[in-house]
Amino acid sequence: MLSAAMLTILLFAATSLTAAVRTETRHATVFLHGAELEQTAKLSLIQGANEVRIEGLAPDIDPAGIRVSLSNGAVVSSFEYATDHLTAHDNTAAQRLRDSLDHYNARLASLRSELEADERMLQLLQTGVTNALNSEKQPLTSQLIEQQLAYYQHRSLAINDQRAAHEKQRDLVSGRIEALQKQLQQETSRNATRSGVLTLYIMAPKAGSAVASLRYFTARAGWSPIYDLNIPDISSAADLTLHAQVSQQTGLDWTNVALTLSTGVPTSHGQLPVADTWFLRRRQPALRYAKTRNAATASLFMTADALEFAEEAEDAPALFEAEDFILTDEQALAVTYDIRLPYTILGNGKVQTVQLTRQDIPTPVYKYYTIPRIDSRVFLGMEVAHPEQYSLLNAPVRITYAGTYYGQTPLNATSADEQLRLSIGDEPQIAVKRELLAEQTRTRLIGSNRSDTRTYRITLRNNKKLPATIRLQENYPVSTAKEISVTLDNTTTRWTGNDTEQGLLTYDLTLQPGESRTITVAYTVKYPKDWNINL
Repeated sequence: MLSAAMLTILLFAATSLTAAVRTETRHATVFLHGAELEQTAKLSLIQGANEVRIEGLAPDIDPAGIRVSLSNGAVVSSFEYATDHLTAHDNTAAQRLRDSLDHYNARLASLRSELEADERMLQLLQTGVTNALNSEKQPLTSQLIEQQLAYYQHRSLAINDQRAAHEKQRDLVSGRIEALQKQLQQETSRNATRSGVLTLYIMAPKAGSAVASLRYFTARAGWSPIYDLNIPDISSAADLTLHAQVSQQTGLDWTNVALTLSTGVPTSHGQLPVADTWFLRRRQPALRYAKTRNAATASLFMTADALEFAEEAEDAPALFEAEDFILTDEQALAVTYDIRLPYTILGNGKVQTVQLTRQDIPTPVYKYYTIPRIDSRVFLGMEVAHPEQYSLLNAPVRITYAGTYYGQTPLNATSADEQLRLSIGDEPQIAVKRELLAEQTRTRLIGSNRSDTRTYRITLRNNKKLPATIRLQENYPVSTAKEISVTLDNTTTRWTGNDTEQGLLTYDLTLQPGESRTITVAYTVKYPKDWNINL
């Protein structure tokens, strides 16, 4: 009786080794990092054992994650994956560059032939005129000399003009060829003629065709979210559009594929938390006042430097909105966007922008913010209540206000705050000034202690034609040692809120057009006189 191993050897002794076939990418599920590809290949099988080489897979994938299924009852007994470093597989962009190079090289050859013809014509013209002047068949007269010289001048000028035009075209075509060659070199260096090859060992119950369906994960792809926030004016609703910036560097173009974007990261293997024992140990205290500046800076609405848009919106109205073709599904671990329009994503890493969702924000609250201790500017911010209803992602936001681009600001969708705050930009028409009042600032020695009193005056002025609601925040120091005491003086203007742990006073003000308001903040710090603290 034959063993299973011996039977396998006998079966594959008559194996049909088919010609190599290429896969076609049908669907791509792109995660924030990585992508799962679904590809198909049409096979022609004989009855019994077959060996099939399938080309066109992404390079450097984990064979353990490859899943293969066959139609018409064929079964995969085993498979082998390898990276092909020898066979060149041009992507669409590289092939277009080669086609352009062929065209311009043919044009360059034609121009060189025309220049050679121009040179021969000049030589023949000179020879012809010389022979005519040296001919013994007719007497050499001054009239004949003038005629021959005039003819030579007329024809040589025309030929030289023609040759100059051909030389100019030759130089232009040569420059174009040089640029295309550099671009092609850059394109091919990205792809490096590498692709994945899958060898299948198949048992087929009957001869005929079959379709191989492949699914696998590649790390050479991903997408990142970015928002566009459009604000017509501070009395209007805003609209927020989510875009996906998709790219892949497999070296293989995904042509007209069904695309699904997911916020999941399948390669991150988290573990459930385990509570460890919390041991307390003594350590040197640090003055929290030194950290207050960072905390205040984080809460300040700062706008980023303006960045140019990579793409401009089309002016022509569309019959359908892009989001009409997006199916959004909020799952337990991720949000998926199923795009029902075919997309082509080049394999050279070029970013393709896909519009996902557009949402109206009907009731935003616009408010001005300033922390003059950190920055002497006033910033316009937008507050959105109940941000959970918008299913937001952590992403940068490109802000357009009144038709003007104001740069980018981060959106923190994982914040536990009940309101989402976004910075729009600074407002130069609201002036703020913070100054230390020298006459109310003093240092005194009381026994073994030192007492320092600081008084600051903050002046706000609204130079706009509309009322302005402003939130002003001012820090005061916080003690981290029992030997240090901090008290707010009675001259301090009454606040709206006081965060004693952070040492932060909040003032909510409404200034009418042309109105000014003054805020006074004064505090006294007592500490041992031989101490040096960071006041």
